[in-house]
Amino acid sequence: MFDLATATSAINAIKAARDALGAVLNMKVSAEVHPKLIEMQAAVLDAQAKMLDMQAAAQQEQGRILALEQELAALKDQRAVIARMQRRAPFYYFPDDPDPYCPRCVEADSRVIHAIKTADLDSGRSIWECPACKCRLVIQG
Repeated sequence: MFDLATATSAINAIKAARDALGAVLNMKVSAEVHPKLIEMQAAVLDAQAKMLDMQAAAQQEQGRILALEQELAALKDQRAVIARMQRRAPFYYFPDDPDPYCPRCVEADSRVIHAIKTADLDSGRSIWECPACKCRLVIQG
């Protein structure tokens, strides 16, 4: 895995080398050495640019990892909430809540959404609907 501290240290070392090369370039040197020093400074600058790109990529990946860890924690919390529910066909209930929850939302989407009683029919049946998934259940009683 990419270590941000190592990359930062490498960038600082490259900066120091660049500064040292700049100082050497300002000194009087022979005609043969001068072009080689310029070539060397260009290589250091290229390496520094690549290290900065790597550092930016590492920071972006760290942000992505943090977002995924938060999403995973939220999913684990949601699963823990659902694990406390009891199924009494066709609905799900919490032990301390008499209102039913939509079975489709709980089972398919791991969401906890109350079902809403929308009508009582003459036959003794009731119609329950979910405001989230629009699931409609006709229940006796």
